[in-house]
Amino acid sequence: ANGNLFRSSSTARIGSGAAPAQEIESLKKELADLKAEVEILKRLLPEASIMPKFSFTINHPNPFNASTRIDYKIPETYNYSSGSIKVIDVNGNLVRQFPLSGNRTGQFQFVPQGNLNQTFIYSLELDGKVVESKKMIRSGN
Repeated sequence: ANGNLFRSSSTARIGSGAAPAQEIESLKKELADLKAEVEILKRLLPEASIMPKFSFTINHPNPFNASTRIDYKIPETYNYSSGSIKVIDVNGNLVRQFPLSGNRTGQFQFVPQGNLNQTFIYSLELDGKVVESKKMIRSGN
């Protein structure tokens, strides 16, 4: 690698006037340089900085009528002090908040009030940061 870990543009351009074979060789070299830079970054980044895999499934059923279930699972390797699942309407109003209370696995039953045709966004929040969000639809059908 040439020491430049972050590039803003490619050094080789298709149609730059160079012969096709030269362009291909230039692109191959750039690809090799990028692969080397990725390997350097992998060594520089600590394992703890890689986000663990969460299980935050789409609510079931979706769309729903009277109620729906939200399931979640937080990996044992992810440490958090506070967490919740927040449900907001399309206007950004908090409709319901389910505290996780230290539970790493669980489910919540969501029973909304009001109109039959509504759209909600629900988010898994840990230590005040949104980890993942999904959309659910309440339908009167």
